[in-house]
Amino acid sequence: MSQEIRCYRPLIIGRRGAVAANHPLAAQAGLMALRAGGNAADAAVATALALSVVEPMMSGLGGDGFYHVFDQASGRAVVFNGTGPAPRAATPERYAAGIPRTGPLSVSVPGMLGGLGAMHREYGRLPWAELCAEAIRLARLLTEDEATAQPRTFALLALFCLHAARLPGRADSQGALLPLEEQDRSAWDRPLAEEGMRWLARAASAPPTTLLLEAAIAAEHCLAPSFAETDWGAIVALYDALYAQHLTPVVALNRAIALGQLEGPERGLKELRELPGRDRLARYPFYAAALGELHLRAGHAAQAAEEFRRALRLARSPAERSYFQRKLAASGAT
Repeated sequence: MSQEIRCYRPLIIGRRGAVAANHPLAAQAGLMALRAGGNAADAAVATALALSVVEPMMSGLGGDGFYHVFDQASGRAVVFNGTGPAPRAATPERYAAGIPRTGPLSVSVPGMLGGLGAMHREYGRLPWAELCAEAIRLARLLTEDEATAQPRTFALLALFCLHAARLPGRADSQGALLPLEEQDRSAWDRPLAEEGMRWLARAASAPPTTLLLEAAIAAEHCLAPSFAETDWGAIVALYDALYAQHLTPVVALNRAIALGQLEGPERGLKELRELPGRDRLARYPFYAAALGELHLRAGHAAQAAEEFRRALRLARSPAERSYFQRKLAASGAT
């Protein structure tokens, strides 16, 4: 007598709110955010993070997204554009045959996480550490099954833990963004960082995957006792390996910033000026901010002020505007 196998969709019930997602576990993550006192913006972030674990092939954080928010108190509707900017050279003629499936012309600058961050900074209530918790729990479950207990899974979980561990230090008590050098490292979640290091140790693979390299970079920041003691040589080497696999302007930008820390601001400025695909970062405020920071360190106050003003014009949220205004003031501009 054969046993009948029935397929069904798990029942996820919300009494005071609704969350729609392609995967029930992601919908559950959104509902958990609502039950914890969060709002729709919090639920959207938690859902997106969970989808990056349970359905990465369709809803990975490296993609794009639009987030339409209706603010009932003001009656205002706002759309947060989480799409990657197109480069100036991406003309219809350049893509007359369509978008290629592989190679550098097939990718955009990922905008999804930036869009989620901008929406959360303006409307979110819950801290990011809470919104990441369910995605991390789901990633832990993947390590318990023989089919998914693989180095790539361990690398994903390491990346989640190592980034989430530093979230408590990324903003001050007023919600203002804090750069890495200004963060209070005692506020970081050390047990979560240690868990991330354990998963990273199990994630070794040959050749190293993109996830493994990204997690290793995050680990170097977590291991450094202070900003001044960061092993920038190791970080640059990891970015070299990452860029060899993942030819994106954002990776090149982060590598140039790390090189500026290792070899000085003039070297960093040279790398940023010669950045492959820099035209694709023309609307990215942190590209201008990186130029401003390196000019400031090199003693070029006027050029630094010009770049911070450009970053300010491109700011996508009040938190970003506040941060760039602080940097502009630090350059001595009035």
